Amino acid sequence: MMGDPESALEEFDAALEINDEYAEAHLNRAIVLNDLGCFDEVSDCFHRASALDLRDSRAFPSHMGNQLANAHARTGDLYLAADRPEKAAAEYAAVVEIRPSYLDLRFKLAEAYMDLDMNEEARLHLEEILALNPRFLGARVRLGALLGRLGDNDGARREWERCAERNPDDRRIQAYIASLGD
Repeated sequence: MMGDPESALEEFDAALEINDEYAEAHLNRAIVLNDLGCFDEVSDCFHRASALDLRDSRAFPSHMGNQLANAHARTGDLYLAADRPEKAAAEYAAVVEIRPSYLDLRFKLAEAYMDLDMNEEARLHLEEILALNPRFLGARVRLGALLGRLGDNDGARREWERCAERNPDDRRIQAYIASLGD
């Protein structure tokens, strides 16, 4: 968008191929299309951006919700660094309420819950992460650890073996599996 609208449009199209739910790319694509005089497509792009803008939370438009979510996440990180997992968990829970699809921050909430021995809550969040993204290896490793902590060695083994299928050379995962014995 720095004087080369055709290239900008190509970049926004490429971004939308990766993630069609990227509201800001739809919005900026509409602006570029308007500048190029492609008025037939502008309205569709604005409508798509508007629909996506409130998708994650009806309470906040995306730019404001994203800023609030990130502010809560930073505050949670500070509380965690200050060894205040209960306060960190409250901040991460606020993030999940605002942006439930931010799986990395949901993961931090699950870890804070694990630190607080809120194991059922942690398990629910880890399972939700894996339902939304089965390839989130860190969540699978932590779910295995949590299941092991809860005495479900079969469940822990199952999770860690799924990790080992994806990363057979990861010694940490092999050590987790070995810790369960035969």
